Amino acid sequence: METDPEQLDKDFLYYFFDYDKELIKNEQGAGTTMVHVSKRSMEGRIIPIPPLEEQRRIVTILDEAFGALTLAQENTKANIRDVTSILERSLDLKFLKVSENSPLLKLGDVSKIEYGFTQKSSIEPVGPKFLRITDIQNGTVDWEKVPYCKTSSVELEKYLLKPDDIVFARTGATTGKSYR
Repeated sequence: METDPEQLDKDFLYYFFDYDKELIKNEQGAGTTMVHVSKRSMEGRIIPIPPLEEQRRIVTILDEAFGALTLAQENTKANIRDVTSILERSLDLKFLKVSENSPLLKLGDVSKIEYGFTQKSSIEPVGPKFLRITDIQNGTVDWEKVPYCKTSSVELEKYLLKPDDIVFARTGATTGKSYR
């Protein structure tokens, strides 16, 4: 689209279209799946056109504002990358120091690993609470929402969670998810 440089700054028109795009689409658009704006409707569109110097002043202000916004977004992304990298290195170093100064042991030699309990859950209080891996959200459990399950006293004794237990998902999409 060409503009008359004596009357209309092309950057001012660009910013105006960007600002006014929803209104143009809603008022002048046709079609349901893909909206089309005709040449004729755009040629007939009435828009406010301040004096050329005012248009240029507005463009300068918007260029600076959007430039600052872009820079702030880039800085934020860089800061997030930096913090993530520092965190990862810090954790790597912390665990490496432990393994350099400590004997390496099999997990099974220093802990008791048990498979979980499988049972149909119920919202009726028909037994103990039945913690499912999906009940663990962001490292916490809303115990009010955890269902119940029927179980025998032998199963209850074997699978009842104790204060120092760690629950760890070993299969499926949640593999690695844990709770203590």
